[in-house]
Amino acid sequence: MTKLRAWYEALLKRGEEQGIITEVNDIHAALEHLTSIKEFPLFYGDFFPDEMGRILKKSQPATDGPPTLVRESSVTVVKKMQRVMKDKRKRFLVAKLNPNMRSSDDGAAEVQNDLIDSRSVFLQRCMNRHWQFNELRRAQYATMMMLAELGGPA
Repeated sequence: MTKLRAWYEALLKRGEEQGIITEVNDIHAALEHLTSIKEFPLFYGDFFPDEMGRILKKSQPATDGPPTLVRESSVTVVKKMQRVMKDKRKRFLVAKLNPNMRSSDDGAAEVQNDLIDSRSVFLQRCMNRHWQFNELRRAQYATMMMLAELGGPA
């Protein structure tokens, strides 16, 4: 896992050098300033909604009915999420893209592709094609295949 993380960090550092990325942090540093659960990035099938569900589920004996949720203040939930993220800080990297890089004066049209326009389509295609990012060699292969599909140089 250390080779894979080093590869991602080198890739992100190169993006910073080229001005594409303005800042790279671990997940805890990126989220430690949040004060409300409304500020957390909640995407279907992602880490945060699942973890918030675990935090809010009341521990109860197994029943046939739906699980009961604990009523907690937003601040309490945020603190619990931040504790969880502190433990997982080595697993997630957050890169902030340079908003000024989006506008291009060179006349190139913006490329749209369902592979990158939809998170769920991207995840489904990765699963269908066995593109994995859990080891360095697999991440390099999956990245190469994605670029080829996007129409990168042959």
